[in-house]
Amino acid sequence: MTQLVLDPPRPALRLIASNTGAGTERPSRRHRRHRREAVLSAPSRALYRQALEWSVHHGAQVDPDALRVILAARQDRQAAPVNRFTTDDIWRLMMVDAVAWCRARRLEIPTGCAHALIVLIATIHDVDGFHPDSDAFRDLEHAIEECTGGWADRHDPTTAEPLR
Repeated sequence: MTQLVLDPPRPALRLIASNTGAGTERPSRRHRRHRREAVLSAPSRALYRQALEWSVHHGAQVDPDALRVILAARQDRQAAPVNRFTTDDIWRLMMVDAVAWCRARRLEIPTGCAHALIVLIATIHDVDGFHPDSDAFRDLEHAIEECTGGWADRHDPTTAEPLR
């Protein structure tokens, strides 16, 4: 006899990891699909390369797959120039767009997406490349820390410094 399951199990929600720097694991082989799935436009590819160069120059380790996912989700799900960021864009990107982009492709969300977004924002800031409609750099950093729980990695959140 067939039984109907009216309440199928749902996957547990989790925050996008904010793992950064030393001690983070290398991307596994299953994350290599991110590179194939994340087809970037010319402006996104240029920003991707700039962010990787910035991370090497400043000693900020960044997961290239996480960076690609952030840029791919941004270009596919938000109709805005790649260099325009507002706090609302940050929240939507981290809480909805990156998760939906990965789920639509049946991919795991790479750890380090929050750190990759901070590196991306810092890169745009350092080259004075923000779109005129962007919010202030510190407001964007604060939004990333708030929506990803970056402050939870520290002992005293009242003395928090930027994650980069």
